[in-house]
Amino acid sequence: MSSNLTEQTATTTSGADPTSPPPGGVRVAVHNGHCHHFGICQQEAPAVFRLRSDHRLSYDSSPAPEQADRVRQAARVCPMQAITVENA
Repeated sequence: MSSNLTEQTATTTSGADPTSPPPGGVRVAVHNGHCHHFGICQQEAPAVFRLRSDHRLSYDSSPAPEQADRVRQAARVCPMQAITVENA
């Protein structure tokens, strides 16, 4: 996973401009109040989403461009519709 891995409750990303996705990639956000930690996003895009042993979700808010399709799929199948994906 990249160095942009962020805990769900965090509001900033380390080492990246949180307002702009990487060229050709996507920007990811997870709504804290909607996520129920089912882990389906991790199944769809394990390089981007990770449900930790303490039941907190970590995710890469600016994943590599090659992860964009998997991230979009994770957002589509999230039962709580907690994932927002913004195109570059």
